[in-house]
Amino acid sequence: MSMPSPTGQKRPEPMRLRELRRQARVIANFAEFLAEDVHGDPDRADEAREALAALSKCDLELLAHTRSEVHRREGLPAAMRKNRYAAQLLDLVDRAA
Repeated sequence: MSMPSPTGQKRPEPMRLRELRRQARVIANFAEFLAEDVHGDPDRADEAREALAALSKCDLELLAHTRSEVHRREGLPAAMRKNRYAAQLLDLVDRAA
């Protein structure tokens, strides 16, 4: 006896969630890179915020996933300082959105 195929209503959500997480990892990496750059030159914070806003398209759900990714990485000793600055940059983008 054959099983009915999935309706399609339950399958897209996990795929969309996986894509959101993938995009969040990319943006988190970029935020960490920008955070190091901004930490050396605070005058570049506006440029960094604008770059992150453009990359995330000010999608609040994507920003939330990105912030979660950055915070998840904070437990790693080598990444603590730069992740703190990355989280601050993401907060600035979130406030502007």
